[in-house]
Amino acid sequence: MKIALVHDYLREFGGAERVLDELGKLYPEAPIYTAFIDRDSSVGRHFDKRQIVESKYAPILKKGNLYSPLRFLAPKIWRSFDLTEFDLVISSASWYLTKGFRVGPKTKIVCYCHTPPRWLYGYPTSVNWQRYWPVRVYGQVVAHYLRMADFEGAQQVDLFIANSENVRRRIEKFYRRKAKVIYPPVAVEKIVKATKNLKPEDYYLIVSRVVGAKGIKLAIEAAQNGRFKLKIVGETAGMRQL
Repeated sequence: MKIALVHDYLREFGGAERVLDELGKLYPEAPIYTAFIDRDSSVGRHFDKRQIVESKYAPILKKGNLYSPLRFLAPKIWRSFDLTEFDLVISSASWYLTKGFRVGPKTKIVCYCHTPPRWLYGYPTSVNWQRYWPVRVYGQVVAHYLRMADFEGAQQVDLFIANSENVRRRIEKFYRRKAKVIYPPVAVEKIVKATKNLKPEDYYLIVSRVVGAKGIKLAIEAAQNGRFKLKIVGETAGMRQL
């Protein structure tokens, strides 16, 4: 069986990329198709031994942060991939739509959905990209057409897997599709081994990419007002002022 993996893009090593890493361990021979990869980033170095296939739009998407304002290209990006030779395509999908690629008549598509694109459906996003009114207008116009493309692409999927009950409900609400919940992997044994000799301390711990929509600011405010210790572990991406 020929299997391909598909992921939004490879720029940061967050939770979605860790799920992709586990999928890669399950299918070590499967190529990874992605909008673009930043080879000099932590995630680029992590996947340096894997076969990565970038889209033809990768050179322009990687310039600065153009992948964000050029999000209207997302349907074209995924349609540019010809995956007709594969029997199974497993996509790791989040905010960049990551649906609608060309497949064969017998190809099965499994989508591990981290969330339907938050910015398309009115949820807080990791970066407040619509804080200026011209961008808000642009975003509303683009979102109208991309919601239709996102819905259409979702109907192509044979099986949806959600990373939580909350995401499962969103998939049913926005895509009118049922989904099975499979929680993301947690390296419990490694955590236990790494912490077993540590002296107990009284503090709260957040392990996350340091971005918006994660509740990090709220946690900091709570720690300041409640005068309790809070430690945050994660790569900065969108909240570099913290």
